[in-house]
Amino acid sequence: MRISYDDILYIESLSDYIQVHCSGRNLVASKEKIGAIAEILPERFVRIHRSFVVNTSKVTRVTANEVFVNEIQLNIGRTYKKEAAQALKTT
Repeated sequence: MRISYDDILYIESLSDYIQVHCSGRNLVASKEKIGAIAEILPERFVRIHRSFVVNTSKVTRVTANEVFVNEIQLNIGRTYKKEAAQALKTT
């Protein structure tokens, strides 16, 4: 299934599969690993947690430990904090 990058809000890893959260509250599940997906996505996608990759163009708010995509709150993992801050232009 093809999904436009513009439609992707974020990607969530759930154990042995991922869910691609798209605008319009659509979900697409896949047996892919989040690491493999993160490597092939364009630069506007950043891994913020071992379970989340976000589309930086869909981020509405950023705090020191969280990213908001619309009203959805996603935690920033310690391991990814520096990379996420740089990609989201925060400190």
